[in-house]
Amino acid sequence: MPAPAPLFGPRSLGDFQIVREIGRGGMGVVYEAVQTTLNRRVALKVLGPGLGLTPKAVDRFRREAPGVEFVEPHGAFYFFFRVDGIREKDPVTGSSFCEQLMKQEGVALVPGGAFADDRWVRLSYAVSDAELERALDKIFGLIHRLASARAA
Repeated sequence: MPAPAPLFGPRSLGDFQIVREIGRGGMGVVYEAVQTTLNRRVALKVLGPGLGLTPKAVDRFRREAPGVEFVEPHGAFYFFFRVDGIREKDPVTGSSFCEQLMKQEGVALVPGGAFADDRWVRLSYAVSDAELERALDKIFGLIHRLASARAA
């Protein structure tokens, strides 16, 4: 599978400003980048074609969780989404969302506290489309239950 071509033109992906390419392999390219909201240097891996989150999964996320912000993956290995807006009363934190999702659905996400902003969670994935769809079913189930609790 070919690795992505070098970046030309705008040198940013979502919240990440690309500094330089630091490595290239069979699955993709690794860049040194700055995460602008946290002002920190990171290594950002951009996967080759066919290895990122599918457009179908991105569309589903928009459809099933319209009030939840997320960073479009653009082939990224990580998918970030914001959970503090799911409920207005008693806001959800990334840590509490991840804990509930693990207990109720057996799906592990990384809470935002791990990257200094507990309003967000991170889905790391390297699975088949079918496995990713099953995980998304469970994530959206919890989002819908939490949103329903907001209305009650």
